[in-house]
Amino acid sequence: MSNLTVQPKSMFYFRKMLSSLCILFCLTATNAALAADPVPVTMLKETTVNMLAFLKSHRGSLKSQPQLLEGEVRRVVVPKFDLTSMAQSVVGRRHWTSSSPAERQAFIHEFTDLVVSVYAAPLADYSGDSVEFHPLRGGVAGQARIVVRTTIIRSNGQRIQVNYSLKSAGSSWRVYDFSIEGISMVASYRSQFADVLENKGMSGLLAQMRVHNRNS
Repeated sequence: MSNLTVQPKSMFYFRKMLSSLCILFCLTATNAALAADPVPVTMLKETTVNMLAFLKSHRGSLKSQPQLLEGEVRRVVVPKFDLTSMAQSVVGRRHWTSSSPAERQAFIHEFTDLVVSVYAAPLADYSGDSVEFHPLRGGVAGQARIVVRTTIIRSNGQRIQVNYSLKSAGSSWRVYDFSIEGISMVASYRSQFADVLENKGMSGLLAQMRVHNRNS
């Protein structure tokens, strides 16, 4: 797809990918439709409905008051993600286990801020795009991990594949990764962070993330 330009040498380029799309939480759905879906799909759809209501009611101030949008993403979206698992996967087992507990908590905090900004930025440009959820392959009974496949349908007719990887967390489900046109968010950030971790360790990565998050 022509509007996704990946810059492998650029830190945090996954945000650039998302910023060219208004990809998430823009679905119009009815409560009746939600009731018939498996739990993880219902969870994602309910989240889209709640976020869409916010976008519509604050459309005139999304760009002028970005803190409102980021606050709503933290309230509505963040609880649906397993950010601890995502953070560990992004850093990798070796660097995670060799880091101090304080560094791990600091990384989870900075990574959460990064995810929030990644989601909030493109939503400020919401323009009526919609999301089509595809039937689950094999259902969810007895499954610990599933993939929910969706297609973003842009107002210009462009269709973009976005898949969510979820894992069971007791009676609920949490997102631990998602991909755009086959490009995984976790794998993308793991690749971007690898050189910094090897050369400067967790402390060096945290320093770069703090600068990025404060300036984003």
